[in-house]
Amino acid sequence: MKNFFRNNPMAGMCVAMIVAAVATNWILNPKSGPFSALTWANSLSVGAVLLIMVAGVAMTYVAMRLASDPTGFGLVPVGEGYTVGRRLTVDSPSVSIRSADEVKAYKTDHRVYALVPKRTTLFVSGNAWDADGAKKYGHDVGFIDRGGDRPKERMEVTVRSLAELAAAVTT
Repeated sequence: MKNFFRNNPMAGMCVAMIVAAVATNWILNPKSGPFSALTWANSLSVGAVLLIMVAGVAMTYVAMRLASDPTGFGLVPVGEGYTVGRRLTVDSPSVSIRSADEVKAYKTDHRVYALVPKRTTLFVSGNAWDADGAKKYGHDVGFIDRGGDRPKERMEVTVRSLAELAAAVTT
């Protein structure tokens, strides 16, 4: 119970909203106490405020869930701007993050693909040109087929989603 509100921030926010509504009513009606001035009109206005706050809590909850795990609601962002590394925390000591900025080059330049070891890396891309570039450099390549262009080279793994990729490489 000691860490309840730390572990459940949304519950803490709901309790704070109810306390704020009662305190506001008491401040506005100091002679009659926090609950005695609740007429039907006041009750409706306090109820409307609480409903607005609950809607805010719901939207905050959805935003928190999507920010921490976009697959939590069955949604996975797609497009060039999405990379798993930006959304997930990688805390393994054997994992390193490399950038094309280190070699001042862009894909499909071989120097970019040389940043990671060939023998211990499965290079995964959803772009045919990127998968072909990694394959030509000598990487084992996984391709996520989202219905666009297909690689010209033969891939080690071809899947339709990250979930399918995870199942393919762990079995």
